[in-house]
Amino acid sequence: LSTSGELALWMDPERGSLRITDLKEGVCLRELDVPGWAAGEIRALDVHQGEGNRFTAVLVDALGVAWVLRGSAPLEALRAARTAGGWKHCRVLPSARSGAALPRILLAASWDEIVAFEQAHEKGAGGPGGKEVGSWSEVVFEAPDLPANAPRGITTWFLSLDDKELVAATTFGRVYRWDCTTATVLDTPYVRWGGGIHWLWRLDRARVVVASDGP
Repeated sequence: LSTSGELALWMDPERGSLRITDLKEGVCLRELDVPGWAAGEIRALDVHQGEGNRFTAVLVDALGVAWVLRGSAPLEALRAARTAGGWKHCRVLPSARSGAALPRILLAASWDEIVAFEQAHEKGAGGPGGKEVGSWSEVVFEAPDLPANAPRGITTWFLSLDDKELVAATTFGRVYRWDCTTATVLDTPYVRWGGGIHWLWRLDRARVVVASDGP
């Protein structure tokens, strides 16, 4: 579901059939088969509703390929992850640029590769709303001070309700908090008893609740 609760992204993981439905109006906005879809469990998916029926949907298939669908534009696969195994997590975020209409795509493959993709937008070109340009810019969310021998997998992550903060957890007891607009690290607290973190929730900018392997 989109944050507004008005759009739903449906996906058949075996056939690769995708459908975007407007739940408020009860109509299907877009339906298609994803070419080259890898049958199997969907790793991640998200959908964002813009003004009117504008939407951005992203999903990650069983091979770690990230697919993006925007309105009536052709389906597009983003660049492959540089991390072995491909992309594993995805979210759609509001743009970090003032006045930009297109949201960002946040993808994560490992602690060494958390990237926000944003498509260039030229105001006043190509009619109302501007013209979309095919290239994507990338902003990397750095995870500093990771031990060289630490596992690189992200156990869990989430966005704050206002989409301004990203919080993610490691398998060795550290939590990372980033400002989503600037991709800068806000804090890197350790869980006192260590151990892998399997669940977390942000209460506010000063407090995060976690569940871990510790006592």
